Amino acid sequence: MKEDLPPRKKGGIRKSFNDLISRASEYWEVMIVYVQKNLQEILRNILWTTLRVFLSLFLIFFGLGYLSYSAFLFAQKMITGGDPVVASALVGSLFILLASLLLIPRTKK
Repeated sequence: MKEDLPPRKKGGIRKSFNDLISRASEYWEVMIVYVQKNLQEILRNILWTTLRVFLSLFLIFFGLGYLSYSAFLFAQKMITGGDPVVASALVGSLFILLASLLLIPRTKK
């Protein structure tokens, strides 16, 4: 019965455990390098995307400001005959009406 077993190696369980620990540490070192590389790319992409979104929103609001000012000047010159208070109330009411129309939920048919 003892003849069927392979001969014991020196070191035994301790050597196997040390090999396991060294292989696991090598694996985690490689994974850390991989995560660092990917994390840098992900953070760079997030930064550029955030910058583009905020710049786009700034330009959109800037354009909307000029558009509302041009609507005010048109109302002041053409509709109210030069009265800025009435033109401001008219343009403000128009924008509030437009915003409330855009907020009405649409029903599917």
